[in-house]
Amino acid sequence: MTSRHHRAPLLALAVTGLLAGSVGTAAAAVQDPLPVGPNQTFAGQVNGVTTDAGIRTDCIGPIVLGETGHPLADQYVEAVTAPVTSATAGYTGTSAHQLQVTLATPTSSSVGALIGTLNSFYVQLPIPTTLSVPCTGTGQVDFTPAPTSPTARTATVTVSFLASGI
Repeated sequence: MTSRHHRAPLLALAVTGLLAGSVGTAAAAVQDPLPVGPNQTFAGQVNGVTTDAGIRTDCIGPIVLGETGHPLADQYVEAVTAPVTSATAGYTGTSAHQLQVTLATPTSSSVGALIGTLNSFYVQLPIPTTLSVPCTGTGQVDFTPAPTSPTARTATVTVSFLASGI
């Protein structure tokens, strides 16, 4: 039989173990930045989405065909590691140490507008609010390994431009 004096330390130890376990689980959900380097498979994300992402714009309706605006603040791009089997995955190739992130739209040049450069995976890069984008329609965000090599492969995320209606 366990006395009351012996149960208190056991209870405290059990609670401490539960709290430590829940803190470990919460901390595991946050991914530390991982430097971009050669021979890594990755996926691009726009606002946390790898396919058919939305970019909210400052456009208000009614929208005229061909009208442009700017992305709203607090939107981002990010690169994450991905399984080799992913059909949409990019590959850094034998030389890359960074990813050039560009936005291509039907109204932009074939090169696309530079969003920025990622040197690490799991780092959110803000989408510049100074970019000129269509108020509606689609485009793509390209995550291109740099420097390139014959084995490098760009990851692409298709995006839709969404009028905010503000």
